[in-house]
Amino acid sequence: MALLATGAAAQADAQVLFIAGDSTAANGADNGWGSHLQKFFDPGRLKVMNRARGGRSSRTFITEGLWDGIVADLKAGDIVLIQFGHNDGVAP
Repeated sequence: MALLATGAAAQADAQVLFIAGDSTAANGADNGWGSHLQKFFDPGRLKVMNRARGGRSSRTFITEGLWDGIVADLKAGDIVLIQFGHNDGVAP
């Protein structure tokens, strides 16, 4: 029988779901869907890290170093969910 980790130890070992995106996913009281995603998962098993930023396109997310921050924090088994679109039509 396997023992389940609890508390801080479980959260330290939890798989992480990183969100890369624009304002539709960004953090805020009622702003983006990414702000609410953790409610649907046990934080001891999956921790949601919302790195989305309003007003960003896929290009500016990369050029501002936000993508590099996710890559630096990734561990084997983590997940990256990428959602961009409505800001990508803006001319550079």
